[in-house]
Amino acid sequence: HHAYVAGMAQLNYYQILQAMGESRILKTPAEFKEHMAEWESADSYDNLRVGMVLGMEGADPIVWPHQIHEWFEAGLRVISLSHYGVSRYSHGTGTGTDGGLFPETEPLLREMESLGMILDVSHTSDESIRQALDLFSGPVLSSHQNCRAVVPGERQLPDDLLQRIID
Repeated sequence: HHAYVAGMAQLNYYQILQAMGESRILKTPAEFKEHMAEWESADSYDNLRVGMVLGMEGADPIVWPHQIHEWFEAGLRVISLSHYGVSRYSHGTGTGTDGGLFPETEPLLREMESLGMILDVSHTSDESIRQALDLFSGPVLSSHQNCRAVVPGERQLPDDLLQRIID
């Protein structure tokens, strides 16, 4: 519950920035295209709002899977299941854990898929990624990882998982 409160506080901060005219939370493809057109046609960027596609790094603030609808309505579009170590939905990287998904993950992934949300596999253990890719047929990305063959360590992705994400 504390993670939910902290996540909502962060979301409220982004909403305040938007209300002040500093930023714009981009919720739809049309809003994204409109925002990009505004930037592409600008002579000066000094007074333009920063566009944000909201992502959640580690899904702990989502207390139960159906609650994802509340987060989606507020603008959340990208979710990673974990962020270093074990979360309520999966094992992550950076702590030597190598487990998979937890029981509430499948319903969460189904809700995400129904909304067209993006699954970010960054910071998620290899086994958790394999299981998630077997369950989730929506859009997937790895927003900030490297190839393990080039940069060794559990934080990076092995070739087989890179290929599955590409596929």
